[in-house]
Amino acid sequence: MPAPETNAKTVLIVDDDPQICLLLARALGAMCGRACLSFGSAEELRHVPGVAECDTAILDYRLNGPGTGLDACRYLRRVGFRGRIVFFTGDAEVLAGRPELMHLQVLRVFAKPTEIHELLALVCD
Repeated sequence: MPAPETNAKTVLIVDDDPQICLLLARALGAMCGRACLSFGSAEELRHVPGVAECDTAILDYRLNGPGTGLDACRYLRRVGFRGRIVFFTGDAEVLAGRPELMHLQVLRVFAKPTEIHELLALVCD
């Protein structure tokens, strides 16, 4: 995938379910005109220049491959990603109360699928 334009408001989606990626991309495009880049694993991020230029990242916790969404989050911060990071996951309880989330400046953890409307409203804001 090509790197996003520097001035574009692009959402990075990292989820191992391609249908979730498609659903989020379509909803964000329709509701707030946001372009999206999507990946199924933390490892895929390492091979794409420009991911740090996105302004929002939506991460699942469980991903394809050995890495988790938390690994993807750490990588994004390491490469200079300054945007908002949120988790949208069926494993919200795994992340609950982890002090590392504050250190990584994770804005919020949303539970799949129940909080999708709140997630979309936050990203469109």
